[in-house]
Amino acid sequence: MGAVVQPMCGADSMFIPEDERVSKEDMEWLKAHTNFNDRELTRLLADFRKEYPGGGVYRHQFEQMTGNRVMNIIYSCLDSDMNGYLDFKEFNQALQLLSAKTTVQKLKWAFCIYDADNSGRLELDEMEQVMKSLFDMLEGMESRPEGDPKVKAKAIFEAIDENNDGFLTQEEFVQGCMADEDLMANLNKLFEVLMEIRINLHGVITNLKIKYWK
Repeated sequence: MGAVVQPMCGADSMFIPEDERVSKEDMEWLKAHTNFNDRELTRLLADFRKEYPGGGVYRHQFEQMTGNRVMNIIYSCLDSDMNGYLDFKEFNQALQLLSAKTTVQKLKWAFCIYDADNSGRLELDEMEQVMKSLFDMLEGMESRPEGDPKVKAKAIFEAIDENNDGFLTQEEFVQGCMADEDLMANLNKLFEVLMEIRINLHGVITNLKIKYWK
């Protein structure tokens, strides 16, 4: 585990047990991919701990927010450490996806999830992780595409990486996915389902003062 971040001193301070703190890497990801600054993230983390004192959002709580179908689509994908709940970063990632309004924003979300070092580019192995997550979410709504997500990732990657530098920028990733008609036909079905439940999250977003897509 990397270095951990504690809330700042002052009126917004709150003691957080060491095993519930946010790693420096996760905090940097949140600053890079949301509209929050340090102070806002500190306050939001404190509110998150008050709202979810068990350490995160458990499956039954997430299902109450979104409904069973959407929970199955998203939960397993985002609970990357498989500890049974969405921690502060994972929960923010879920809300980022559910608050994204356009196809481009949703594809950017998929890109950002695996841009762990905030470099703004993906290598092939990261692209494979992105595609696996998209396939898994589609499987959650019984619409998993045929074939191997790694093969799909490699095909898109090689088609876009024309200069053979071994990286895809966010713009290249979005363009490559949108050019794949079969992939987009399935993803559009997924995005329609996600749009149906955005209103269910209004209370959660309001209570925690979550900001929409950056």
